[in-house]
Amino acid sequence: MKKLAAEYSRFYFLGIGGIGMSAVASYFLGQGKQVAGYDRVASSLTDKLQASGAIITFDDDVLSIPSDFRGDPSGTLIIYTPAVPATNLQLSYFNQAGFTVVKRSWILGQIMSQVPYAAIAGTHGKTSTASLLTHLLADSGIGTLALTGGIMENYDSNFYQSSGIPLEAGITEADEYDRSFLTLNPTVALITNIDPDHLDVYGEPEEVVSAYKAFSKQVAPGGKLILHESIAARFGDKSMTYGREATSDYRYCNLRVEDGWMVFDADLGGKRLKELKIITPGEHNVCNAIGALAAASYWVKDEWSIRLALQSYRGVSRRFQIKYNGAGGVVIDDYAHHPAELKACIHAIRQFFGPRHLTVVFQPHLYTRTRDFAAEFSTSLSMAEQVFVLPIYPARELPIEGVSSHMLLQHPLAGKARVVEKDQIEEILSEGRTDIILVAGAGDIDKLVDKIAKLASQKIKKEALA
Repeated sequence: MKKLAAEYSRFYFLGIGGIGMSAVASYFLGQGKQVAGYDRVASSLTDKLQASGAIITFDDDVLSIPSDFRGDPSGTLIIYTPAVPATNLQLSYFNQAGFTVVKRSWILGQIMSQVPYAAIAGTHGKTSTASLLTHLLADSGIGTLALTGGIMENYDSNFYQSSGIPLEAGITEADEYDRSFLTLNPTVALITNIDPDHLDVYGEPEEVVSAYKAFSKQVAPGGKLILHESIAARFGDKSMTYGREATSDYRYCNLRVEDGWMVFDADLGGKRLKELKIITPGEHNVCNAIGALAAASYWVKDEWSIRLALQSYRGVSRRFQIKYNGAGGVVIDDYAHHPAELKACIHAIRQFFGPRHLTVVFQPHLYTRTRDFAAEFSTSLSMAEQVFVLPIYPARELPIEGVSSHMLLQHPLAGKARVVEKDQIEEILSEGRTDIILVAGAGDIDKLVDKIAKLASQKIKKEALA
């Protein structure tokens, strides 16, 4: 039997720079534990962890592991992410040397078990919903512990813990990849959608559905299961629903865009709140807000706390993040890496900015996802006037013969798009239209965003001098 996480004094993370892993590392640093880890490359996340006291190596060599971690199997817990390959030298060493090696999902369950907690699941919308829920609780004075899959703009972190007050609530994302979410037993479980993804793990879409059904049964006794209305029929009638339909327990209506705000009315379990506002664009973000409000109702009852928290919420980094909005155009950065996410993001752009010329710079993420959803990607991207597709970002995968970004250049996207290299983008965009540019993907495409935003800001100056 594994010891409890609290019984260890040292924690070593394989893949410490990952968005989910770094949040867990931040938690243990905050607990005064010794933290170290490995990742392939440095990033802003690893920089921040190092500044907080973590020891991080970027060399997959056993001798690069700090000696006090390397020589203490009983006092050091090893946490890894599935993104780290089995051939990793450090992972092999820890497995062979008698260390306890666990997945991030196991440690997450340990951390969250301290308090009643909400787990947000779904193919898309997890991070946005979890981040807003975090702010709803924290801003309402609830002692909150949150680990999310994105940088919350209100807290400049993917980790948040209230200080000076007892903890009353936890928030985390429930990751469906390799069925990790089945280690969680939340008090409140919310499922945003169950669109097929990770078919390299599940094989068939129905297996994805089966995994979510299993997760829905993990709710602790006396807890709440909250489902988006579009999937409720698959789970029976023992849940609460949210969405825009009149039959949902929590719903929004009278949605409009006013002065840069999404404005809507909400029916929250029979209680009508009018003229609610959030700054994050798009109907999908309003729907996420309703889901977050449904989950928050377990802890928060005060109407004014809800109103004020919604209006002060600033969103999540790389979730419809407007990097530039000026005379030279608009540049939006988004993490969208699934066809449904791209569709929702482009719809939000149309809703918020109107029928302006849209250029999308998209980086496909994973060979398997590109192969499995090439036609769907083409359909979603065809909603734009112009598309530039970068080479596939492989992440944890090796290349698959015959799978490339060119698979996306099929009907109805044919003629609107071409595959380009990253180092070509600046030159291409400097000569083209920059009404609205969407930079989308889950790889390293975010490194281009600031350069593209700078191009847009400089373009109006260049045209004025012409």
